[in-house]
Amino acid sequence: MAIEHESVLKVVDINYGQLSTDFVDFIGSQQPTYRDQILREDLYSLEDILEEQNDDKPYPSDILGQLSEIGLLLKELDCSYFRVVYA
Repeated sequence: MAIEHESVLKVVDINYGQLSTDFVDFIGSQQPTYRDQILREDLYSLEDILEEQNDDKPYPSDILGQLSEIGLLLKELDCSYFRVVYA
């Protein structure tokens, strides 16, 4: 009997140098969707981040712009999650 998988987790790695300092700080303040305890990597879902946005205090436009760019990249690459890498 061969073991079959249910799904594949696809992640987009984004180098922190491609993001603004404000965005890196913003992501660091967000609750990750998944946290790898061994590799100490945080995976984020764009949907989760946008869901946390408060109508009384929306995210700044530059943050929303970079989230939009990441959203397009995720869609293009058929991925659901991203992480910021520091290598």
